[in-house]
This record gives sequence, C-alpha cells and structure tokens, in this order.
Amino acid sequence: MIATIVFMLDGYGISNVKIFQISRNLSEEVYESHYYYCKEFIESLKGYNEGEDVRISSIDFPPTIDDIYNFYLSDDPSYWVNVAVAKYYGFNSIAIFYEY
Repeated sequence: MIATIVFMLDGYGISNVKIFQISRNLSEEVYESHYYYCKEFIESLKGYNEGEDVRISSIDFPPTIDDIYNFYLSDDPSYWVNVAVAKYYGFNSIAIFYEY
C-alpha cells in the first residue's frame, strides 16, 4: 500500500521500475526478436571475404534495446571492438556507416 502511494506521489510511476520494464519486454518478445536479429547479423558477417575492409550500413545493424548490454560496432575502424571483430573474422577492418 505504501509503495503504491509513493509511486503515485513521486512522479516516477510503476512503468519506470526496471522489473516492470523487463517484464514488459519479455512478454512482448522484445529480447527474443533482438536475439534473432543479432544472430542473423553475425551470420551475415561470414559472407564477407577475408582481408576485406567491411563497411556495414547502420540500417543493417541490430537496433539497441534500453537497459541491456548491446552488441555494437563503431564507425571508427580502429575502435577496439571493431579491431577484435575484424581480427576474429579475418577482415582487414570493419566499421558501420550511418545512413540518415
């Protein structure tokens, strides 16, 4: 009862509680679809040739989800995550480019 009153008075609201947000994302299958989107993206990296400078459109890159750790690449090929991914797949470099 007290928690309900506090939520009503502080302007924060129940919808801002993390467990509520996570539960909603689970019920709406947000995490599941994100998993498959990332899995498909990672599989697509196998289609590039070794030694290639890979550039990926931001449109083709998996979107992020709030409140979780997301897979990400930078537009800077020298960023450490990009360097590690490029090395793993045998690319010369990898980076995303932004299309607006």
